[in-house]
Amino acid sequence: MFKLQIRIIGGVIDMLTISYKTLRKSMKKYLDLIAGSLEIILVTRKVENSIVMMSEKTYDNLIENIYLTQNKRNFDWLMESKRQLEVGKTIDKNIK
Repeated sequence: MFKLQIRIIGGVIDMLTISYKTLRKSMKKYLDLIAGSLEIILVTRKVENSIVMMSEKTYDNLIENIYLTQNKRNFDWLMESKRQLEVGKTIDKNIK
């Protein structure tokens, strides 16, 4: 078992990597880990393709991010907003 880092736009995703054999031995442990966090697990198999396991919440977040960033104009607007936040160019407003 080890951590794999995947670089993405705007950051890095840490992904736990385990073998199928390890997953089978401790299935409940890994399912609880996934369900209780944003953890993503890559399960490697000897012959077949590897699979990725994640919680429904993580999956929904991933799909939402794909939707929000698939349009270039929207993506650029989000990246500019992120840049402004990082340099402290923000405005405080009271919402009632």
